[in-house]
Amino acid sequence: MEVAEILESHDVIKLKEYTLAQVGAHADDDSCWIVILDRVYDVTQYISDHPGGCDIILEHAGYDATMAFLGKGHSPKAFTFLNDLCIGILVKVGSIKSHALI
Repeated sequence: MEVAEILESHDVIKLKEYTLAQVGAHADDDSCWIVILDRVYDVTQYISDHPGGCDIILEHAGYDATMAFLGKGHSPKAFTFLNDLCIGILVKVGSIKSHALI
């Protein structure tokens, strides 16, 4: 299964829509959301279990973490795991910059 297929396996119609500004309000260890490939993930409960440590997740909290996530070479299992954390889709409003590009 390709990465896009794994991450797009959700029924998009049933997912709530969020703007990047809304995601940005969840940028700490009490409430940590990230965006990967236009999907919004609540990773709050996973922060302390992340094999790479909590700092890398918190560095991208509240931002589009697509480039960082894909660039790290995560396993297919990691992509499948994300499905359980997906809470919505990103609604693009104007121009959105990835945190990695700022």
